[in-house]
Amino acid sequence: MGAPLWQREGRRLRLTQAGRHLLAMAQRVLPQLEQAEERLRQLACGEAGTLRIGMKCHPATAGC
Repeated sequence: MGAPLWQREGRRLRLTQAGRHLLAMAQRVLPQLEQAEERLRQLACGEAGTLRIGMKCHPATAGC
């Protein structure tokens, strides 16, 4: 994007304001991506999913 993420101060590197912003965003987004990856793995392995159960209501059944 053209914004420097760090600046060199002697032998050290310091994050710029843009670098601090990107780091904060990454700390929020990366755990969500890890959760999505785990969920997709569970779905692919049949360990998770949605089970839908239907029930037919007959006129003789009370409350239907």
